[in-house]
Amino acid sequence: MCDTFYIPKKSNIYNANILCKNSDREPNEAQSILHIKRQSHKNPQQKLKLTYIEIPQVKETYEIFISKPFQMWGVEMGVNEFGLAIGNEAVFTKFSFSKKNSGLTGMDMIRLSLERKQTAKDALEYIIELVETYGQDACGGYENKNFYYHNSFLIVDKKEAYVLETADKFWAYKKLNDFYSISNGLTITDDFDAIHPDAINYAKKHNWINNEEKFNFQKAFSDKLYTYFSKCNVRRNLTKKITQKDKIHILDCIETLQSHGDNKNKLDTMESVCLHSGGLLTPSETTGSMITILREK
Repeated sequence: MCDTFYIPKKSNIYNANILCKNSDREPNEAQSILHIKRQSHKNPQQKLKLTYIEIPQVKETYEIFISKPFQMWGVEMGVNEFGLAIGNEAVFTKFSFSKKNSGLTGMDMIRLSLERKQTAKDALEYIIELVETYGQDACGGYENKNFYYHNSFLIVDKKEAYVLETADKFWAYKKLNDFYSISNGLTITDDFDAIHPDAINYAKKHNWINNEEKFNFQKAFSDKLYTYFSKCNVRRNLTKKITQKDKIHILDCIETLQSHGDNKNKLDTMESVCLHSGGLLTPSETTGSMITILREK
């Protein structure tokens, strides 16, 4: 699981957009921190091997700092030379998976965007293109080969920030002006700026929404049981406490990422932002953290 939050420049002492994330992975899954320089790829026929599939390579890829599960091509979080930063979350929806590993992981989509795009808006549009073109049938686990999920993203650059959430090929996004936090559940309701053109009709066709109500992306597509056990809302409320600060400092970000909430005596619970593994209901733990301060210079 994971927690990711965005702090706008108006709310912190640095006058800079900030993206923070805890990456929660399996306890035995080491995470590599890598710096990869800008590269040229001159062969127009070159293919790029991602975690499971191959796609066409591009002529040039940008310099990136990333944190990634050691066995995957994709990354949990990172930033590129232009100050574009992205983090993702596993979200649980009503859609099933074929489990053929014929698509992209959310981590693949982050790294592709960091390597190929310069702005948050371009990365947002690119991830949508990737979701619609290749789909998300890709195992996100290490030892757990049945861990399949869809993804939500916080996409931030020096000027703008977006939240993008997906359910199978469907998506919705909105531009952010204030603090925003995502965890392991859909958060966009009826306040999206744009949505997949067939999402509403698909939900109506499957009786996932009440035709008399305003369309709600979260309500239409969420798997309520898995989302409940992920304790998404509990952890979102914990990260939101940082907004009680008048002007947020990096130490406040660190304290938030280290938070166990009220779980002082029992740390292995999904209600902690700083996650500790503890069996069937808490199979993951925090294995990496990132704080990016995206200054104009």
